[in-house]
Amino acid sequence: IGGQTPQQRYDAATKATPSGPVQQHAGVTQRPVTSTGVVAFSGCSIIIGRCWAAQTATVYWQGDRVSIMIGDTVVRTLTLDRSVRYQRLTPKLSTTS
Repeated sequence: IGGQTPQQRYDAATKATPSGPVQQHAGVTQRPVTSTGVVAFSGCSIIIGRCWAAQTATVYWQGDRVSIMIGDTVVRTLTLDRSVRYQRLTPKLSTTS
């Protein structure tokens, strides 16, 4: 067509791209809670509290958004801060005023 090979026409055409937001990976897994109340997930140590020690936590995640359940209780929901390994229960207080 027009003296072009199929490959030339393909290379010159505008390529299709996905529309809408990029889908984030999601899943569910189970993790043990340490004796100090920490759940290890995706290279992070998520603190949920010593009262949950020695339990098995179910971790639901989509991208960096994480919800942790033990039994039928949601014990923590957070967005992972990839700049730190330890995901604190409370935000660190500012030292400046």
